[in-house]
Amino acid sequence: MIETSIGASEAGGRLVRIQAGMDPMTTILLDDHGRAWDAHSPVLRRFLQCPVSDFDFSSYVVDNLGFVAVTMIDGRSARIRFRPRTACGISIASALYLIADRAVERIIVVSAGDDVVDHIFPRASQAMAYIEDQVARARQHLSPTFRSRELPITALAKEAEPLAVLFTRWLECDQTRDNGELKGLLDLQSLQRFVIIEPVDGRLIFAEIGSGFESFGRTWQRHAPGLPLEEQPDYHYGQWVRGVYDHVLHTGKPLFDDVDAVIRRPHRDDRLRVHYRRLILPCGSIGSKPARLVGASLVENIASTI
Repeated sequence: MIETSIGASEAGGRLVRIQAGMDPMTTILLDDHGRAWDAHSPVLRRFLQCPVSDFDFSSYVVDNLGFVAVTMIDGRSARIRFRPRTACGISIASALYLIADRAVERIIVVSAGDDVVDHIFPRASQAMAYIEDQVARARQHLSPTFRSRELPITALAKEAEPLAVLFTRWLECDQTRDNGELKGLLDLQSLQRFVIIEPVDGRLIFAEIGSGFESFGRTWQRHAPGLPLEEQPDYHYGQWVRGVYDHVLHTGKPLFDDVDAVIRRPHRDDRLRVHYRRLILPCGSIGSKPARLVGASLVENIASTI
């Protein structure tokens, strides 16, 4: 028997145990923390801010958020679905542990992406080797699409005047202001491309997002508050952005940088190249770390790409 976590009713808590004898055709979604969720869990949908979805929810989280899906077909067969370019290593390992505990005789591995390919393996070790190879191949062909060059704070006044004014107000004001006051400060400078990020239980969470973030569309923008920073439609871009904000969180120092990023937009099935100047400011404090981070940016250039 394997004991892990699975989406449950809110009253009983978000996580419960999976018994080895789960029903055939039950699909389990493994997230980037190794937690397992029933694919139909309303709690998972609320957690990801999409309680009612008019799309294939399981495919969305596998293709864009790095989840891995495991479906028990019968007592002896299981299917693992993953996307090599986005699959998280922890999700893959958790899926294989789940399969190994079931002692299945046939493992169907579905590699999702531009082409969907099915392979059948008699042992978990063979499935693991195949998955590792697919992930390595996919990431080998990924170009370095996110580049950031840190700029001196003194360059703000010359290269990004609205951000320079924001930085000056930040220096002068009470940095313990709440999110409403911070948003008002951003509005005063007509900075609509902004985020307010809060650390919650070891993760960085969207608390506010400005109307100027249009890359992923209005629907995502409305549902973003409450989501972890990395869980953006382009998951790799989200992970990269999270790393930058993590750096500011741990140093407690403002960051001004020049960014050139190629962002994947699943809702349009295309990519967008965006060049922008970004200022990230730590605000308030919880112990030795900032209580929140404010990020604002000015777009220099934006263009569609293949």
